[in-house]
Amino acid sequence: MHYLLVRELTRDVGAGDVVGALTNQTSLTPDEIGNIGVDDTFAEIEIFREWDAYDPKEIQSIGPGKVEAVRWDEGTWKRLSRYLDKYKELVQLEREEEMERHKREIRTTSGRERERMGRALLHLRGKEAGEDLGGKKMVKFSRNRKGEELPEIEITVGDLVMLSKNDPLRDDNPTGTVAEKTNYSITVAFEPPTDDFLFGKGLRADLYVNDITYQRMLEGLEKLPFHSNKSLVKKLIGESELEQVEAADL
Repeated sequence: MHYLLVRELTRDVGAGDVVGALTNQTSLTPDEIGNIGVDDTFAEIEIFREWDAYDPKEIQSIGPGKVEAVRWDEGTWKRLSRYLDKYKELVQLEREEEMERHKREIRTTSGRERERMGRALLHLRGKEAGEDLGGKKMVKFSRNRKGEELPEIEITVGDLVMLSKNDPLRDDNPTGTVAEKTNYSITVAFEPPTDDFLFGKGLRADLYVNDITYQRMLEGLEKLPFHSNKSLVKKLIGESELEQVEAADL
């Protein structure tokens, strides 16, 4: 048995779509296809057939979109899966630690001082700005006083920010992702439903985590099984040994 991995699926694709695409685009039969795990835009498929009996490049599309497919033997894929799980967990732990660091700073620093550091915005008002393509609620925040520019801040597109009124450390303060930033406003995407107080005045936004950094780390890990150099991937996960390179060869 070996594993066929597919990525860039659309979110409405299910196991039945996978079977249909494999039997239509390759010489695989339904009996040669085992368990199928579909997770968001990724699929892991057990294949009970000789390794070279089909070419993963034959699989051009599953459902409405084009996909990328690659295969791994069972032992290597299990090792690679453990490697990915370990490092995804470490990325999440680092992300949580950054959140805790910001909480500690909020606890020990005044709002005005944190704004001077570039990690908070005070005296904001929010107004509805529609929805994004994923159905998230967009809220645009600008200063209470119309036409006032925002100060220089670290907060940028992709960051996770926490909105509050009066108490920046309440457990139920909503968090959202910065979708747009101008000299006069930031627009934040929230999972619905949104809190009513977001559309009032006297609000505060705090940098909660520089999320785009961690998303890029996770995206890099998700792309690893599809790397064109399988020999390099095997070395990375410890399945084959690294060669020692002499300084003179560099």
